[in-house]
Amino acid sequence: MDRIESRTDLVTYIEQRINRSVIKAAIHEGSIFVAGAFRQVPPKIKPGWIVIITSRFGRTWNIAVTPNDNQRTFDVWEISKIPWEFHYRVKNFAKTGDIYDGDNPAYAELMIEQQKLCKPNAAANSTGKNETNHPQL
Repeated sequence: MDRIESRTDLVTYIEQRINRSVIKAAIHEGSIFVAGAFRQVPPKIKPGWIVIITSRFGRTWNIAVTPNDNQRTFDVWEISKIPWEFHYRVKNFAKTGDIYDGDNPAYAELMIEQQKLCKPNAAANSTGKNETNHPQL
């Protein structure tokens, strides 16, 4: 069975399993932001991690990693929207930067609060482009 225990394991797993060469290039040349663990990652309704990969040209992909119980491995795929309402908050861990908290837990908290206050704009999401501004790394 594959194991993911650190940020490095998570990014390496994505790089090995993703089929798009442009995303593999972005992993090496762009920036990587681990959003953290989520209780549910639609459409599969399974827990998992979400990683935001940004190319050096500014193109962004939201990559989900969830367990596949049948094969005792993980599934990797691209999602259009990050379900911040399902972000797994780990407040009892002493260390920060954990793959459950994500690279920036304060940013996750901000996004959760924004999602509570604002309803998603269906017209903006229908373009298929990810226009979300993510934090600078």
